[in-house]
Amino acid sequence: VSAELRHKETVVSALALAVRWFTSRGLREFDDLFLACFMVRLLETNVIVKQQDLLTVLKNFFLAIVNWDTSIVTGFHPDNLEDDIILAHLAAFPVVFLDNTGYWNIANAISKDSLLLAKADLSRSLTSLGDCLAFDTLFLEQHHVFSSFDHYFRLDLSTENKELLCKNSDFIVDTVNYDDRLNRFINKLSTRINECMGERFDNMYIQRLAVENKVS
Repeated sequence: VSAELRHKETVVSALALAVRWFTSRGLREFDDLFLACFMVRLLETNVIVKQQDLLTVLKNFFLAIVNWDTSIVTGFHPDNLEDDIILAHLAAFPVVFLDNTGYWNIANAISKDSLLLAKADLSRSLTSLGDCLAFDTLFLEQHHVFSSFDHYFRLDLSTENKELLCKNSDFIVDTVNYDDRLNRFINKLSTRINECMGERFDNMYIQRLAVENKVS
């Protein structure tokens, strides 16, 4: 990734602003590595080219995420990657962006809810991206995640709850550590919430606020 971005100062500057955009909104699932890989992929497909100015690169980057079709696998995987592997990724993750081996999903931490939230916010940001007076709001000010919602609640997991994550077969199969198990729990909780309230609410989102007393 670093080699692909070398000597592309405008692209790197746009990437830095994109990282800042996600960071200021607390969308930590979109980490620096994923965003850099996404930028490189857009370079490979000529959605972004070195000759574009900063604003154009940033617009194209934001638009690519807004229009991202997660029903198909994208990334750096080989063209001849087995269908079974692709289907396994799609079954295991709501968002898939593969590395060059095809076995690691770089976007494994991104949930369907967080991507929908990012798409909605990016769409709003695109309307003011060229306005210099909006720069602070877009990239410098901290945006409290709860300000985007009409209602929210907080769920605290007790020590006993966390220990159950290590015992329940639904959370320990194909997981390697506590973070994996907690992400599995969050995905299942998100599915249940959407099943119960999906017809009444839009842009539902679960954010992991903190992890304490990790269970190994």
